[in-house]
Amino acid sequence: HFFLTSRHWLTNTYVYFGMPYFMFDLWAMYAYNIRVHETVYQSLDTTQRIKTFVSRNALMVAHHIVLPAILAPVVLFLRADRGDYFFGVFYMFEIVIPFISAREILIQLQMKDTPLYFITSFLMIVIFFLARLAIFPFLYYSYAEYANIPFHRVPFHIPVKCNLSCLLLLLPQLYWFFLMIRGLIR
Repeated sequence: HFFLTSRHWLTNTYVYFGMPYFMFDLWAMYAYNIRVHETVYQSLDTTQRIKTFVSRNALMVAHHIVLPAILAPVVLFLRADRGDYFFGVFYMFEIVIPFISAREILIQLQMKDTPLYFITSFLMIVIFFLARLAIFPFLYYSYAEYANIPFHRVPFHIPVKCNLSCLLLLLPQLYWFFLMIRGLIR
């Protein structure tokens, strides 16, 4: 029972920190796009710039708006002080961000054709796989151990909302992973 009811102060605190960060990150991506693609944006007014940015980055914009809009109420109010372990594991999603940022820095330094860029990209893909894809079977395995049931029975043992939430989180990760693999192959 400890597995589901244990509490940690960082679970809620991370949400209070993370939600403004999502908004800042969205603004930073917008500002970066305006600067890097200056020729595309220079003749547009603010409304047209925003529309162009959103249309070119629809999935990322949706991720930065929808996820906080759903995650904050779920973590802070709807989870009934349960599941800190699961949310803590999901917070591991963010461990890939330094590698994504390092790649962008190397691109800005015009080091895309260097071994350092390849190594950083390769590590990003490995960490992404572990932190954003392998995490799902790990969580289901953890629950199977806790509930003393076979791994394959977990989806039928946990609430539908948990399976659906995992699926909704997994699908964009699979898409982004596919894009990363495709980019690495190129």
